[in-house]
This record gives sequence, C-alpha cells and structure tokens, in this order.
Amino acid sequence: MEKKIFSVNWFKPEQKGKDAILSEKELGQIDWWCKHYKGGVSYLTYRIMQYFEAKDAGDDEQLKQLEGIIRASLPYFWEEVTNYETEQ
Repeated sequence: MEKKIFSVNWFKPEQKGKDAILSEKELGQIDWWCKHYKGGVSYLTYRIMQYFEAKDAGDDEQLKQLEGIIRASLPYFWEEVTNYETEQ
C-alpha cells in the first residue's frame, strides 16, 4: 500500500468545500456506503475531539500521538469523499 504524506497542497483545489459525488458503485449499495461513511465521520470526529481535549488539558504527549493519527487518516478520508478510485 502506498504511504500517503499529508499536505494541504495534496488536496485538489477544485474539490475543496464541494459536495461529495456518489459513484455508480455507491449508488448501487447505498445502505452499505451510508453506514461506511457515517462510521468514518464518527471515527474522525472522535479523534478530533480527543485532540482538542488533550490540547485543553496541556497533554503534549497525547497531542503528538493524536496529531500523527489524524495526519495519517486525512488523506484516506479525502480519497473516500472525492471518489478517488473512480478518477484514476
């Protein structure tokens, strides 16, 4: 698996802030994909909440760990919502 390096410049400018487009694959299994995306949003939201709780508590060790988790996760989440697999 290719390692993704997080960078704001990695995002395609034309896709920033736009609505997600559903692929034919997603439309064909809408219930499964809805649960998949909701689970992903739940995970990412939880990690962001943990990050800010650690920041408010001044826990630098936890902040560093959570930053690494979030940075590693973001490129994969971005691919999911931009139909990366269908654009190749």
